[in-house]
Amino acid sequence: MDLKRSAKNYWEYRAILSIDGVKKPREIYNCRSRSTVKKDGKFVPFGKNDPGQMICSFFHNQ
Repeated sequence: MDLKRSAKNYWEYRAILSIDGVKKPREIYNCRSRSTVKKDGKFVPFGKNDPGQMICSFFHNQ
């Protein structure tokens, strides 16, 4: 739904996604560490079929 690249950390993307019609809260996808920063501040590594993998591969920031 909404995707913004960080100006300071070009390897980070802030995104608000809608998956199967369910809107998720804003998360930060870190393409360097291959992890997601959740709204509560937790770092979670990309999993299988993670939206972060798609975002990072689409923008070639692996």
